[in-house]
Amino acid sequence: MTEQPLWRRAIKDAMGSPGMSLAIVFLSFGAYLRSAGLDIFQSIAMNVFMYAVPGQLVALNGLVTKLSITSIVLLVVIINIRLMPMSFSISHHLKSGEAETKPPLLLYYFSAYFVAVTGWMNFFSNYRYIPAKDTFSYFLYTSIFLWSFAMLGFLLGYYLVDFIPIELFIALLLVNPLYFLLVVAGHGRDDLYLAISVIGGCLLYMPFAAINGSLALLFAGLTGGCLAFALRSYNKLKEEKE
Repeated sequence: MTEQPLWRRAIKDAMGSPGMSLAIVFLSFGAYLRSAGLDIFQSIAMNVFMYAVPGQLVALNGLVTKLSITSIVLLVVIINIRLMPMSFSISHHLKSGEAETKPPLLLYYFSAYFVAVTGWMNFFSNYRYIPAKDTFSYFLYTSIFLWSFAMLGFLLGYYLVDFIPIELFIALLLVNPLYFLLVVAGHGRDDLYLAISVIGGCLLYMPFAAINGSLALLFAGLTGGCLAFALRSYNKLKEEKE
């Protein structure tokens, strides 16, 4: 039996729940762009140059409320800082393999554009089954396919907004966060520290909400993640001493 081509494996992985959830979210966002008064060219530009729905929502809200460009850029940068640790964590795996098989440096910079929650989660769900020399190609293939699904969903949403209630589109924005939560929960069965970070963040939300409701989610997630990291580091040091 011949080995399955890498691009075919990438399409298969991307066309499942990752691609569907991303397409649904961008379908909702496309409808939101149309209802906010942006024309198709402005909407395409926002999706192409800013491939992250949270940042796009912040930018769109800033445009609608007539914030200054400086304020919008600053808000988008703050929102998208979350992608920086994701980029750091994935870069090690993308540079694995033999030196002669590594792609040009510019291609690495190009791939950074595709670092988003869905592609990141899909990669870490499957990279163990991909040869080290093919991890970069796999990530790039799946990311391009996921991006294509997202753009298709956006176009459908933009032109279907007149036929489907806007309330339904808004509800569909929750699909991708729900998918992300389910994937994390699934991995939490095999990773104690991941489970601790998620459960800890959930349990800490209410105490932080009583102190500062607007920052509760940020501090709860940060504290839960730091707690899991501290426990993992402590146990690792303990094992090394033994």
